Amino acid sequence: MTMPAYLACQQIARTLLDGAILPPGIADGEHVELGVRSVRPDGRSFHDPSFRWPWPGNWTERVEADQSPRECSFGLHVARGWRGLSALGSVHVVQVVAFRDEDVAFIGSEKMRVSQAGVLNIMDVWQLARDGFLRDANLRGADLTRADLTRADLTDASLYDANLRGANLFGANLRGANLTGANLYDANLRGANLTGADLTDANLRGANLTGADLTDANLRGASLSGANLYDANLRGASLSGANLYDANLRGANLTGASLYDANLYGANLSGANLSGANLRGARWPEGLTPPEAQS
Repeated sequence: MTMPAYLACQQIARTLLDGAILPPGIADGEHVELGVRSVRPDGRSFHDPSFRWPWPGNWTERVEADQSPRECSFGLHVARGWRGLSALGSVHVVQVVAFRDEDVAFIGSEKMRVSQAGVLNIMDVWQLARDGFLRDANLRGADLTRADLTRADLTDASLYDANLRGANLFGANLRGANLTGANLYDANLRGANLTGADLTDANLRGANLTGADLTDANLRGASLSGANLYDANLRGASLSGANLYDANLRGANLTGASLYDANLYGANLSGANLSGANLRGARWPEGLTPPEAQS
């Protein structure tokens, strides 16, 4: 078996040989390419619930896959990346599949269409993250809405433009992760490690960041309105232009942080440490001025 350069979600393939069951033909050394697709927990297709993918070790029935350039049409779809894998919603259960070159009907930007595929393995993406298989993973554009990523290890992962709305990231390790433009609305990041993470323009409205470590994190232009940053460590963090309207920063450590042009109107800064912080141009809560905040 070969793994082409466009293999979707290569981190998933690390566990491919762990428990993989090879269908007839592949087991005999037949040349195939590999890919992944998102399915319901019972193996049914999200696009057509009447179609159930086989269990590992079996080929699908052969279908007449549409060869037109339409991204979504009749045939068996295989993802080329996380955005394609997320086309129909949050990713949880995925199958590792194999297909022959001659069965490829169409290759699009995010997905490809084949006339037959063999299922090799079924995996729980959330569990893979919790077990550390997605460290340094390219999860760009992934839909992980409401995913249970408790204590997941996503160190140095790219979650650029990912959807993590309502996800549970309690105690997760996101050290050095790229979360630029990510949607973390109402996410639970309590006790998470976001040291050096890039959260530029991220949506963190209503997120719970209690006790989170955001040392040297980049939060430029991030939306943190209504976020809970109680006792969070923001030492050296960049919050330039960030919206912290109504945020809870009680007891937060903002030593050496940049709050240049940040909106702090309505924020709770009780007991916050602002020593050495850049407060130029920041909009302060009513009745509070920078000198008072630092005293």
